[in-house]
Amino acid sequence: MKSMHIAASCELVTRLSTHRRVVALDSTDFTDVAAVVISVADSRSGILTLLRRSGFNLPVYLLSETAVDKPEGVQAVIAGKDQEWLELEAAACDYESRLLPPFFQYPDPVRRDG
Repeated sequence: MKSMHIAASCELVTRLSTHRRVVALDSTDFTDVAAVVISVADSRSGILTLLRRSGFNLPVYLLSETAVDKPEGVQAVIAGKDQEWLELEAAACDYESRLLPPFFQYPDPVRRDG
């Protein structure tokens, strides 16, 4: 299965450290997204309400270099440390694993020759 994307605020797209494709929040319908990273300004703009209403239950992270309170609907506030990028990736992998029935997660054990 192809890895899903990370959606991020426009100003954060280049700051994310991930092997996944990063797409801007305003250029996705969230159907191919496994996690979201927003800015403090975005957290006040209504994006959290939009994400909640989408029904996708995406993991949402808030990237801030200063200490801020974690808004409702945000899984964690991150500052961009290496360990935090690993946590973001783990959340994205977990989201992907919950999307498909278990039998899609394993390779086909039966070899079929022509």
